[in-house]
Amino acid sequence: MVSRLDYVPIPDLSAQQAFFARNVLNPRERNKVMASVAGAVGNVIPIPTDAMRDYMQMLIKGQTLKPETPYTPSTWVEWSKSSGVVADLTGLTIPADLSVDKEIVLGVHMKPNTKYGLLYVLVSNSLASCSSRLYSLTDSAVYLIDSASPLGNRKNTFTTSASLSSNGNFRWRVNSGGSGEIKIKDIRVFELPSGSEIETDFTNLTADQLAIKYPFITGDICSVQALMARGIGKNLTKNDVSSFVAPDQSSYSHNVTFNPNGTITLNPTGSVGTYAHLVQRINGSDNKLIRQNSLRVFPSTSYKLCLYFDSADNGKVISTLILRQSDDFTSTVGTATAGTEISKTVTDGKIVYNMTTPIDVKKYIGLQPRCNASLTLTHIALFRSDVIDTTFEAHAETFAISPIILRRIGTVADIFDPVTGVLSKRIGDPANLPGNLNWAHHNNYSGYKAASVANFITSLGGIPNAYSAAKAGEVYRYDNYLANWGAASDGAYNFNFVNGTFYLTVPNSETGFSEDMVPISNEWKAYFYGWRMCNPDGSVPWDGIQTKSWKKITDGTGITSVLPTASYTGYLPYRVFCQLVNPIITHFQPQPLFAQLYGVLIIEPVIRDCKKPVAGTGKITVTDASAPIDSIRKVERVDMLGGLVRYVDVTSSCTITDSGTTLTITGFDPTKQYVYECGITSWYSCLPTIDYQYPQADYVKFDTASHDYQAAAADWTLSDAEQKCLLLTLTNAGAAVNIIAKDLEGWPHAVRNLSGQAATIKKSGGTGVVIAAGKTAWVIHNGTDYVRLTADA
Repeated sequence: MVSRLDYVPIPDLSAQQAFFARNVLNPRERNKVMASVAGAVGNVIPIPTDAMRDYMQMLIKGQTLKPETPYTPSTWVEWSKSSGVVADLTGLTIPADLSVDKEIVLGVHMKPNTKYGLLYVLVSNSLASCSSRLYSLTDSAVYLIDSASPLGNRKNTFTTSASLSSNGNFRWRVNSGGSGEIKIKDIRVFELPSGSEIETDFTNLTADQLAIKYPFITGDICSVQALMARGIGKNLTKNDVSSFVAPDQSSYSHNVTFNPNGTITLNPTGSVGTYAHLVQRINGSDNKLIRQNSLRVFPSTSYKLCLYFDSADNGKVISTLILRQSDDFTSTVGTATAGTEISKTVTDGKIVYNMTTPIDVKKYIGLQPRCNASLTLTHIALFRSDVIDTTFEAHAETFAISPIILRRIGTVADIFDPVTGVLSKRIGDPANLPGNLNWAHHNNYSGYKAASVANFITSLGGIPNAYSAAKAGEVYRYDNYLANWGAASDGAYNFNFVNGTFYLTVPNSETGFSEDMVPISNEWKAYFYGWRMCNPDGSVPWDGIQTKSWKKITDGTGITSVLPTASYTGYLPYRVFCQLVNPIITHFQPQPLFAQLYGVLIIEPVIRDCKKPVAGTGKITVTDASAPIDSIRKVERVDMLGGLVRYVDVTSSCTITDSGTTLTITGFDPTKQYVYECGITSWYSCLPTIDYQYPQADYVKFDTASHDYQAAAADWTLSDAEQKCLLLTLTNAGAAVNIIAKDLEGWPHAVRNLSGQAATIKKSGGTGVVIAAGKTAWVIHNGTDYVRLTADA
């Protein structure tokens, strides 16, 4: 019987066994097999378990998403809310009421008769005798949540009515007549064009799968920002016990002793509810702690958390709370929401926790152990849930950084290859469509009109070798409303290219033009400068009788009868993204990534740059308030010594300041440059699509064969298939038995003798090697017969 065995452990070989190791097992002596994985999406991508540690090949492909419900998740300030609705960083809570409907409204512009997909997270649900639904968007009710709805990621699809009230605002209502409440977060709505990839995904993928591919992002249009791809080994956390320090003992009773050798003694706590708090050192200061900032994790992910102890602690019992970091990132350790206490006995110098992080975990988990006897904690490790061997292994990682924003239009995307350092830019940077282009009137249609720009790409001037072909671009209105690709006669907010001319249709309610008027070029230009035609009192559209007037599109102010010839502060012009005919190739420094057995790829948005601090303050401006940094990965001072560059790690002297927009360096040198690497929350970046090839460890992947002697002792003569198996397992022999193997020089076998009798492996007519009952040994054919490589073990 032949079966499959992966990763046979190879014992240390003596000098006698070097031939076997060099010629059979050394991967450098064999052709490396590269296995492909295409289209991986997510923060954490498990590397397949047949990988060996060697260089990967990788392509990072851009992605651009436009959620229809942009808002600030920390404040929900863009939403109108009924009384009693509570909104904060952790989510939005809508209570039920016996007599009054409760709702939230976001002032967006949903399109009529259009199919959309809705994704959100249901954090909690205690509704009774009522439900929640979308309101005033669809012809029939779209119910979202009732008392039986499970928590977690959820999806819905809906098609809007042909005629929308309230400008297509997004309304979510909890009906009256019941009790309880719902808490929701990460609401995003995407248009689902017929036949598109995203429409197929909303049909075929689960809500959890969709949440990975289409994550919650803030802002109206978002592409893949600069990011870091990290190839991490078996141990997923770099925070071993040396990362932890004793906080201010006057504020917390932590019941821990930090030993000079880098271990931590967990002191007896005695009573229930008294714990030893382990908190990671942050920015070199004991009193600047991010709550439960112990071990970096991702939401809805399964792990094995391992704590390692001195061998003298075997048999001792430890109870541990595994806590998640608070959503607000500021609460003190003492106010952590307690989880379930888990009691374990130290066995073989360790305890192992199998856990799945909750969907609302924010980057970190913390540990609060409690014990009745002292234990010495020597190491901490975090493994994938499918890891079998939980022996401690030091953290190892390599990383690559994508240098710029990566975009996608349809199936065409920017591509970055970190291994070679080649960036293939296939999508041009956005170009504005201001009023000074050569706008002309094209045609009148019922309810809307079409404008055009001849020699479009040439007129823009800022898009080299841009396509003017079908669906080779995307157009966004001043408020990021996305125009559709389509013929002018197909409806409003369509655009296309025909023979180098760009056409865009706009409804009369938007431009302010009357139904029958034919706008002149300068009137179209005024619109694209950000002005809407109106009557003298500001009403739209112009009635065709009164004096033509204009008002600002942004807020309706500034009414004037003078035809505007310029824009104003606060107006964002229409923008177009175009696919490039010929990619722009840029070469960066190669950044090789390693694949590692039971490792992962972690994809995270990151900001990396080199600047001088501001004299007198030591501050470096890293970003703006739209995408604040949430962590400091590394800061290095650049020193020049005799013409050589030296990087000095000063991370422990840095703090995040000014609401996440700056770094402040204590003891900075104003004459030196500093290289910084900071993380930003995934709210501000799409995830890329990753195609990668990893080195497949076929050299440690062997077949196995087993043989049941059925209480007899007849020879087992290996078939051709069995001869190719590395591990041979024997069972149930009635007397001493033989394995008759092929007479093939250099052929190895591991023989596991579970037969209960002595077993000999040999060539036909040979002497061979005897393996005792209950033992395992390596053997190899030396050209004459099978000889022993290892003693019985």
